[in-house]
Amino acid sequence: MVRHNHLKYLSSFVADRLLEEQNSDISGKLQVYLSQGKIKLCTKNATYSFEEYYSVFEKGFAALNIGAYNLKNVLILGFGLGSVLILLKRIYALNFNCTAVELDAAIINLAQKYIDPKFLVNTNIVNADAFDWVLQNKAHHSTFDLIIVDLFVDKITEPKFFENTFIKHNKALLNKNGLLLYNTLSSNKNKKQLKQYFNSQFYPLFKQSELLKFGYNNLLVGYS
Repeated sequence: MVRHNHLKYLSSFVADRLLEEQNSDISGKLQVYLSQGKIKLCTKNATYSFEEYYSVFEKGFAALNIGAYNLKNVLILGFGLGSVLILLKRIYALNFNCTAVELDAAIINLAQKYIDPKFLVNTNIVNADAFDWVLQNKAHHSTFDLIIVDLFVDKITEPKFFENTFIKHNKALLNKNGLLLYNTLSSNKNKKQLKQYFNSQFYPLFKQSELLKFGYNNLLVGYS
């Protein structure tokens, strides 16, 4: 884990401090900042991670009272620099086994460099395509109490992650009384498509479900 001097830490509350830039074949230019004392990972148009300040899950977990869930096994599809993991462990003091699937090897390298190792205890980071991993994992008989789907390349989620096959296989990986949270971005262009996806594919699979809106983010919530 990278340590930061006190002056740099204090100055990050005034302006973001660039710590590192790295080019990725998948995500393009990756920039790591120290911002408000927290590590933030950005691409050209998106914030991938911001420790516990990653607002869509910060607000989503609060709205769902996530601390009341008995989480033993968690699956994170799209790990970034571990904001979801840090939120659950630092803010909610939850202890669980975590499988994190991340396509971008450059991001995995940054995660291992910048995340406090205490948060990575009982965490297995897998370098794989989430679509392929979910479809293949059925043979491994692993199931989860919480599944997070947070799959973006910059601001884009590939169409295959909206296929019925993908969400059906995710549901099959949920334990009884489990929870699936699917982070999506909405705009004037795709608002109608997102609503159609929720009504025609997500809701029929998760009869108990809801859509939480936080700014441009829509968190699709499915209860098993």
